[in-house]
Amino acid sequence: MKADNIKNETKPISLLSLILLFITLFVIFDLYPNDLELQVDGK
Repeated sequence: MKADNIKNETKPISLLSLILLFITLFVIFDLYPNDLELQVDGK
């Protein structure tokens, strides 16, 4: 039973981690657009 509970818990955890990753990336791109522009200009 414990193994089954762990398997069931890993699915929402991975989903949450993915969502958090997307949110953090979105925030980074939103807060630092100048850095991205500088990188493009540098190349």
